[in-house]
Amino acid sequence: MDEWYYKGVALQRHRRYNDAIQAYEKALLIKPQSPKAWYNKGHSLAKLRKFDEAVFAYEKAISYFPQFILAYLKKGNIFLNLKKYNDAIKAYDSSLKIHPHFFDALYYKGRALEGLNRIFDAQEIYYKVLEIDRHHTKAMFRIGLILIRKRDYRRGITMLFQSVIKRF
Repeated sequence: MDEWYYKGVALQRHRRYNDAIQAYEKALLIKPQSPKAWYNKGHSLAKLRKFDEAVFAYEKAISYFPQFILAYLKKGNIFLNLKKYNDAIKAYDSSLKIHPHFFDALYYKGRALEGLNRIFDAQEIYYKVLEIDRHHTKAMFRIGLILIRKRDYRRGITMLFQSVIKRF
């Protein structure tokens, strides 16, 4: 299993996603309950924009390792990109039940809330991200955009400026 799995990892690093998927499938024939093989297969499928198959692979990874917060995150990100915001929030919330300070899940939950036009909730989430990581420039940037949207131009521009300054 390990040989095929690591071959898949190497192929994935070289952006040879179809070949990586084949390697992961061979690894899964040997060890079908491997969460990391399912997760990485999902990653390659997502890169090929095979989103339904990728979600299935992430769900398989989660079924074998229910604490796999990255699988929930990636599943949520697919739903976010497909504008299935409620499904994305459910996936992010699943990872946050396991690790409440997982700031990537919090940040992307904020993005999903924005997609649902729940900007006040999104802003609150972004501030939670900043409580965990005060240098999270993407959260600062999103707060700045929300403040401008709420016509609080001075604070919004200040937050946008801070996000740019901290990024460089």
